Amino acid sequence: MLKHFHTFLLVFLACVTFSLSALAAPPIDRIETEGLTTMSHRAFLDRIRISPGQALDPTILTEDIKSLYQLGNFEDIRVYRTSVDGDEVLRFVFVERPRVGSFSVEGNKRIRTDQIEEALSVEPNAIYSPELVARLREGLRQIYDSRGMQDVVITDESTFRASTRTYDIVFRVQEGTRARITDFIFEGASYKRKDFYRYMENREERWYSWLTGRGNLSRVKAEMDVQRLQQFYFNRGYLDVAISGPEYLLQDNGNYIIRYQIQEGDRYRLRTVQFRGARDLVTQEQLQEAMRVKEGEYFNSSRVHESIVAITRLFANQGYADASVRPMDAMDSTNLVVDLTFQITPGEPYTIGFVDITGNNKTRDKVIRRQMQLLEGDEYSAAAVDESRRRLNNLRFFEELRLQERKTDQPGEMDIVVDVREAPTGMFNLGIGYSTVDRIVGTTSVSQGNLFGRGQVLNFSLEKSSERTYYSVSFTEPYLFDRDINFSLSFYDQVRQYTYYDDHRRGFSVTLGRPLFEEVRGNIRVKHEEINIRDVDSQAADVIKEMEGSATTRSIMPSLSRNTLDNRWLPTRGTRSTLFVEYAGGDIGGDNNFIKYGLTHSIYHPLWARLIGAVNVEMRFAEGHSGSTSIPPYERLYMGGINSMRGYRFREVGPKDETGEAQGGYKSFLTNLEMLYPLNEDGSLRFVLFYDIGNVYDRGENYLDDVLRSYGYGIRWLTPVGPLRLEYGYKVDPEPGESRSRLDFTIGTMF
Repeated sequence: MLKHFHTFLLVFLACVTFSLSALAAPPIDRIETEGLTTMSHRAFLDRIRISPGQALDPTILTEDIKSLYQLGNFEDIRVYRTSVDGDEVLRFVFVERPRVGSFSVEGNKRIRTDQIEEALSVEPNAIYSPELVARLREGLRQIYDSRGMQDVVITDESTFRASTRTYDIVFRVQEGTRARITDFIFEGASYKRKDFYRYMENREERWYSWLTGRGNLSRVKAEMDVQRLQQFYFNRGYLDVAISGPEYLLQDNGNYIIRYQIQEGDRYRLRTVQFRGARDLVTQEQLQEAMRVKEGEYFNSSRVHESIVAITRLFANQGYADASVRPMDAMDSTNLVVDLTFQITPGEPYTIGFVDITGNNKTRDKVIRRQMQLLEGDEYSAAAVDESRRRLNNLRFFEELRLQERKTDQPGEMDIVVDVREAPTGMFNLGIGYSTVDRIVGTTSVSQGNLFGRGQVLNFSLEKSSERTYYSVSFTEPYLFDRDINFSLSFYDQVRQYTYYDDHRRGFSVTLGRPLFEEVRGNIRVKHEEINIRDVDSQAADVIKEMEGSATTRSIMPSLSRNTLDNRWLPTRGTRSTLFVEYAGGDIGGDNNFIKYGLTHSIYHPLWARLIGAVNVEMRFAEGHSGSTSIPPYERLYMGGINSMRGYRFREVGPKDETGEAQGGYKSFLTNLEMLYPLNEDGSLRFVLFYDIGNVYDRGENYLDDVLRSYGYGIRWLTPVGPLRLEYGYKVDPEPGESRSRLDFTIGTMF
């Protein structure tokens, strides 16, 4: 006891002596470091509270040392106070923790090293620790577990290099044999195994397992499948379900049967749904709309969770960013019912304090801010944050985009941090593409999608093929005079060769547009086009011979559009609609008098897992006016090809002249039904199944009579040089002498 007292007294006297000497000592003139490599000197000074010009406070020094230790980067920190050339110097001497110098795997034959490194994601210069080695060893074991290799043996060796204070980590692997699952047994289950498979990760092997890896035994997945099976039953009202296992039944061939024992118990219905708290902030109708569960139905835990998310978002859209919803259920095992109550705690409402934009070296702040649906002083809304993120992503100016919500020291105030990493927006393309319409296409294009960081678009393109020559120059200003008014100007020249004539067009168009009301935009386009039909073959139909020569079309086209797609280039949900009327001739001038009008509507919606459903409907009409009962064939409606009715040639659908050449129609209808499945992580590569319905009708034909149909499949890939589409279509009812199917392929030009 006396010894401990003496130790305490010595420490106490030392602290008092240091404190008194610090109080009497002059202030610190400068702070130096030794052995610090993990951060800059500036970052170190920002981390500590002591600064030059202040007297040394032992309490603050102790807190600074604790703060530095909490970073986890240092084994030892010592502090010395010395006088150098009359300056009072405070010197921090660091001994940093060892780092990982290298990481390697030996003996791996069935799994590539790069796959292992990507899965384990060892950060360069990571801090070494035995815990890190254990985590990497377990991660490596799980990689082999997922491939069905259960008897893998993994050893590790860490070699310390004193000169660099780093460890070289080597894992040595003895892979062993691969085990597969031959069957499952679900004892006590009243459901079929195909119902369970929608929730489980493990599967039994099939003949193609050597290619896909299906059926590889993973004990980690088998353990997790117990929870997934429980979720299956919870979603069907079996709240007393009990599942034991998995049991691994070894077979003579070294493979396994996995057995789960299930006691399903009784099935419960939802008797009542009630809400507590925050009743004055939202209406009963709003809460009911957020519900994914209904009274009288079997209890479904996943839908309860979806209801919690929907209620939380309902409050978050009204400014309550901290809203929490806690479900409380009371089970009545006698009547097999559940009374469900949602306890709602809204928290305080938030407003936006500051919108902080970082990382934009080229793009001007105003280009980003005008896409933001939340600015300083606005009431916080989760929906507005999501919409801002969608609009910024659709600009395609940024490789990375993060919108962070940062609460401030002020109650009820939140900052929005927009952190971006800019992508190159200037592009020069020189290449060769191919399409089944234009054959081999040579392309040259120069574009800048973010001119001078203002968000303006300037584009020049030239395309040359055996069937078509086309060039254009266009400029787009999305915010004219810093107002939400889009302006675009385009000049073009095109020569296309058809079977019996050449069609030469050149002209320009000017477009203005602005938002009219929520998500609806109005545009008006003025176009002047000069058409020259030349080199008409003597065997051409009379209607072709009659239009030989030059003509002018001047038109004005107002339109309304609405776009809620989550991604402009790779949509997974949302809609896109357009309603338009194009008026040519009459008081506007020109040689051609016609009216074209119609609508298009597209829907994208997730179906199941990553499968996406898409529907596109188009209805178009054309008619003459001012004494013109007919329209020149080059202004009529056509259909066929990869952008309309697949399985049919370009312009094959619709009325024909006496030579069998398409002469166009006055009414058209098109429906495209598609299912798209992403084949890679970012969804840029997709497999598509399609079914097309449509036709083009002449003036005397009944609309929607005798529709044509086609179906097929294909691949779509958004490549750096443009989208690639490879789609094979089959006609449902081909005419005698017609081909039954057709492959359409295009790459190198944007659609």
